[in-house]
Amino acid sequence: MIFQRETSAFAGTSEYTFKHSLLRDMAYETALKRERRAYHARVAEWLIAHSGERAAEVAGWIAEHLELAGQAEQAVAYLWRAGEQALQVEALREARGFLERALAFPGEPGAHPVDDSGWRSAVLAGRLRRHAPAHGGRAEAGPGQR
Repeated sequence: MIFQRETSAFAGTSEYTFKHSLLRDMAYETALKRERRAYHARVAEWLIAHSGERAAEVAGWIAEHLELAGQAEQAVAYLWRAGEQALQVEALREARGFLERALAFPGEPGAHPVDDSGWRSAVLAGRLRRHAPAHGGRAEAGPGQR
């Protein structure tokens, strides 16, 4: 039911996969929520420790696990990194998704990790638009927008 993959995305490690996504979903749903949070925290810690030069490349994975672990402040920082990485490769839809998720986290004024960078008002409007000319002069629609 669980198989080792022939190759791994991380050198010197082994990866495993479930034979079927329904089996994976069932295993996930049977874990208690507090256990899930702990598992997601461990995965995020492992990814941070082992990503090395690929940290920006896996920032989205790290952010997702931090979100699910309930570590909002760290998740926002990695969502920002993932958004920056997506902008660098002109993946505008993905960039917008990461950046909007980062902005969606609640917090006190001035406490949001991206408030101090002047990012809130500029990134989604100005920065994404600056990248848009490579895509026919229009920014790609983000999730739920057309």
